[in-house]
Amino acid sequence: MRTGVRASFSATCNSLAQILAISSMGLVLIYVLMICANVILRYFFNAPMGWVSDMGAIFVPLAMAPCLAVAAARGMLVVVTMVGERLPVPLRRLFVTLARAATAGVLAVIAWKVFGYAMDTLAENRSTMLIGVPVWPVWFAVSAAFALAVPLSLAPQTQRDAEV
Repeated sequence: MRTGVRASFSATCNSLAQILAISSMGLVLIYVLMICANVILRYFFNAPMGWVSDMGAIFVPLAMAPCLAVAAARGMLVVVTMVGERLPVPLRRLFVTLARAATAGVLAVIAWKVFGYAMDTLAENRSTMLIGVPVWPVWFAVSAAFALAVPLSLAPQTQRDAEV
């Protein structure tokens, strides 16, 4: 791969990882605020919002799967620094390449299995318990986030990666 293409791919993946991180944190913040409001309503006004527990089946997977994609993009899933720093440069490059390939393979398998689960939720028309919101779109989005993590895990993102 030429330097310009590699740099462009890396920059695109870094921007995408940043967008995913911000959206994941936004979802976590919204869910935490909903839980806090529910606790206040339950304990101070004896009027809990039952639907908040249903939202956990939607917000938690939607917030956590992109976080894994971001971790993959930033090379945080496989710790290679302790061993890699002790190796000569050619072995370090091989080690990092194998770690990235293993990470991409694991993420691809997870995406494939989650896609199968999403198909099951669609076929069975599963929904949340209290308010009946269909959960299949959530699991298709989670599958897509894991699939997106595959190319993100292959993009060099840190200065250490550039040195290797």
